[in-house]
Amino acid sequence: MSDYVKNTFYKTLSKRLSSVLEDIGVSEATVLARRESFLLRETNITIKNTINGQTGRYYHFGSQSEGTTTPGLQSDMDLLVCNNSVHVMISLGDWRKGMENVLMVKEDDMNPQQYLLQIISPNCASPETELYDELSECYKERIVLSSGRCIAKAMGRYNNISGSSNNAGPSASWSKDVDVVQALGVSGSLQEVTKWIDRIRPGHWPTKELLSEARDCMCFLVPVGHPFSKTKHIEWRLSPNLIERNLMFNLNVTQIKCYIVLKMIKKSLFNSVVDDGITSFHCKTVLFYTLERTPLHFWKEQNLAFLVKQCLHTLKRMLKIGLCPHYIISGVNLFEGKLSRVQCRKLHTYVMKLLRNDLDELVKIGIDNLGDRLMSFEKIRCDFGLSRDMLNACILKKLDYDRISYRFYSTNSLFEFRNKPVNVVLHELVVALHALMAYRNGSALESRVSSEIFRDLLISIASVQSSICIENVTPLLPCILECFKIGLQTDVASSRLKLASILLCSGHLDSAAYVLKDVKRRMSLKGAKFICRCRRGHEEDKTLLGFARFTPLSDTNIVLCVRFSRQELHCVPPILLFEMKRGITEDDIKERNLGKNIYMEDASVDAGVFLYYLQYLTYGGLKNREQTEMAYVALQEYIIEHEQDMYHTETGLNLLGHCAEMECDFEMAADMFRKSVEIFPTNNAAHWHILRCSDRYSL
Repeated sequence: MSDYVKNTFYKTLSKRLSSVLEDIGVSEATVLARRESFLLRETNITIKNTINGQTGRYYHFGSQSEGTTTPGLQSDMDLLVCNNSVHVMISLGDWRKGMENVLMVKEDDMNPQQYLLQIISPNCASPETELYDELSECYKERIVLSSGRCIAKAMGRYNNISGSSNNAGPSASWSKDVDVVQALGVSGSLQEVTKWIDRIRPGHWPTKELLSEARDCMCFLVPVGHPFSKTKHIEWRLSPNLIERNLMFNLNVTQIKCYIVLKMIKKSLFNSVVDDGITSFHCKTVLFYTLERTPLHFWKEQNLAFLVKQCLHTLKRMLKIGLCPHYIISGVNLFEGKLSRVQCRKLHTYVMKLLRNDLDELVKIGIDNLGDRLMSFEKIRCDFGLSRDMLNACILKKLDYDRISYRFYSTNSLFEFRNKPVNVVLHELVVALHALMAYRNGSALESRVSSEIFRDLLISIASVQSSICIENVTPLLPCILECFKIGLQTDVASSRLKLASILLCSGHLDSAAYVLKDVKRRMSLKGAKFICRCRRGHEEDKTLLGFARFTPLSDTNIVLCVRFSRQELHCVPPILLFEMKRGITEDDIKERNLGKNIYMEDASVDAGVFLYYLQYLTYGGLKNREQTEMAYVALQEYIIEHEQDMYHTETGLNLLGHCAEMECDFEMAADMFRKSVEIFPTNNAAHWHILRCSDRYSL
């Protein structure tokens, strides 16, 4: 082993390979940033659902959350939703009264990773004797929870949300880019985990600390059976995801680079030999076993090529015997259902060739131009035309953008407000605010996320309360302005624009003009990034190149679109009320899905459009014709300049049409409403404006 490490060829290749990986975004900084971003996301959605009375705990697993990906690998997002309303028992002694209890049961001929979940009565520690609900099934006189029916139910739910669904293994999702697994959590001393912790190991890894933490980690039961089982439709697979995540988070950057190279070899080279037979989980398992057997002092950057070769030797031994043992759960062959014996022999031959030729086929890897980079003596810019420093900076900004947009989108969908009275909504918001206080002194992640949610809730409470005051023609309460003072830091403009709209609707025109002037100054700062609460993203928001011109994102330079719910209707200029009733025909309503309904019955508008529209109304109310005309021109110029990157384009055109209408330019108003309909033919308030104004001009 030491002779290989001393080999000049391997040292040169290692140095080159490590440098190329950093060129494409594999550095300690980006790895840590990816992990933090996804930990914040899972904390965000878990806290929001908890304060809303839901029981699910959310986890992000996989390459994105581990930081083990690159732009070219295009890794999916993996989300696991743990249903805490179901109590999983290892034995009947774990039974809890009043809960939905299921008992882990294993048949003699069942795969070591698979279990049946027998339903136990919530009233006594005895098995149910009759079908419990639509998810239960009778098997050998047992009432069991059906994994197949749980998947089917999830698929139906996602069809309602987005109009489509995807299924792969235990995951059911609304998108091909997101894998969502509905799981049940199991705590306690599992014999599979205990056996792994106690087994004798040849080396330094995992450390005693990691093994000690593993004893306390929750495992999951996910709804998927063994591929060759006759009862796979009712089987659940035991998955120690949290233990595996802890192991991955313990890796140093060299070990992560090694894993990423393995995944690139898998995707670019192995897939041409055995299609999708080898997965990223196989690569991770190979890495874990190699880590156990390779001394710690070898895991250094200058040995990277040698370490990749060691992993391939581990894989070669597995392929030779047709066995890839699960790293944690003994008795499980990860090749079953993935690779046949013929495919194992075929890939074994290829891996031997790869090893004999000193990894020379790495130059054939096209992902992130890895092969071309290895052969070149000059720096090659990535596919996006970005240097190393710029690419890494764009990755960090893209991570921030995705997290921030997800944060506000999840806030939109947090409460189902559409048909609730305003007093009920206000009460629910206040209750949620009090529930949130429990997280303020929690972990660093919980404290940070709860502070963000706290500001969001304060703005919602202040706006709903303002709507009540305006409706009742009473002065705005002092607590409203206090809430706004704290919540204004949400972003550059949206909260301030809400405040300006409230001031306008309550008759405080001078104060509204002052706030709008301040917003205009803040939005003129360079580097501001516009983000849509409704996740109406643009193409540039999906690519790294689109973030090259922006400074790092934070609450001080993001600009959110402005959104009003129906409970805030007295806080908005009357013309925006049409946006809350966009459906003009039954076909409009049928065209929607639950995902679209999050914003379809609200009024949402681009911050830049709303700024100039409010200025037009405010200065008009102040009888300042010069400033009114300036605001009108500014609104037109803004829409022309941002036609391709403006959010809620149809609403922007509708507001410009309304301004033209107030200027008695009915021809321009008609053009704006028609253009709005051309862009969004259905669920568009422009249809109402056309009907409303049809008696004034011909359309």
